[in-house]
Amino acid sequence: MKPIDLYVAPPSPTSRAVIIAARYMHINVKLIIIDLMKGEQKEDWFVKMNPQHCLPTINDNGFILWESRAIMTYMANKYAPNNPIYPMDPKQRGRVDCLLQYDLNVLNRAITDLMIPLRRSNKMNQKNNQRQSSTKFLNTIKERKVNEALEYLESILINNHYLIDNHLTLADFSVYCSLEFAEKYHYNLSRYQNLHQYFERLKQILCGLLYFPNDNIGNLDTRWIQLNNDNNHNNNNNDGNNDHHHRYEHQQQQQPLSSNNNYLLYDDNRNNQLTFESTTATSTANFDFNLNSNNNNNNNNNGHN
Repeated sequence: MKPIDLYVAPPSPTSRAVIIAARYMHINVKLIIIDLMKGEQKEDWFVKMNPQHCLPTINDNGFILWESRAIMTYMANKYAPNNPIYPMDPKQRGRVDCLLQYDLNVLNRAITDLMIPLRRSNKMNQKNNQRQSSTKFLNTIKERKVNEALEYLESILINNHYLIDNHLTLADFSVYCSLEFAEKYHYNLSRYQNLHQYFERLKQILCGLLYFPNDNIGNLDTRWIQLNNDNNHNNNNNDGNNDHHHRYEHQQQQQPLSSNNNYLLYDDNRNNQLTFESTTATSTANFDFNLNSNNNNNNNNNGHN
């Protein structure tokens, strides 16, 4: 079966949620990294495919779809209809859909509204006390919204191992990536005991699913490190390859919490190595996720798409 083309930006919580869902459900996807910093999502070829030029986006043999939660539910319906990750029971599925929408409209929005302006304000030279006072007031309101969103999740997890009773669902993937985003901006989740334990538990389960093709480490830039260190940028050597449509393909071998010449894996617990986004080329990989896979077949394609 031809893999689904999955266009992503690695640091994006929504992209990460779809990657986790696809790999967890063993869905064959070809991961295509889009460099937002270079505006690749606004290039003609991408806008023709997705006029909203947003990520993540999939192309499933000509069927184009964007919005992470729509993509996750579509993949579950088509490729894993009996997987409890998206229950068939209407009431259980309704609960999953409800929490997916809660993450979209409440949790993720509150976290983004707070964290992105905070990062920008840290970079700016505040020139007067009035502006500082106004910024502080707005941030207090925004932080309150984040706290309220987290308190609701905390209440759900008092008696539940996961958001829907005691088994993983798509809602957990989506919420996990929003919480991960907050943590990257040093938001303290430990004040919510149940939520913090839940988040740490999901890290152990899901972090091995978050890795990206890496054909040249020297040409990759750590976006998360750039975001967390206001004025520090990684100035990696450029080998002169500026072809945005160069492809790198690899039939993946599952190697959680490790790195080799082909992948740089997400490993937040051991060495704070974060995911990478290409600064010189759009990279792709063929993934047929299998926890028991021992295949390691490399295919390099230097053609242009």
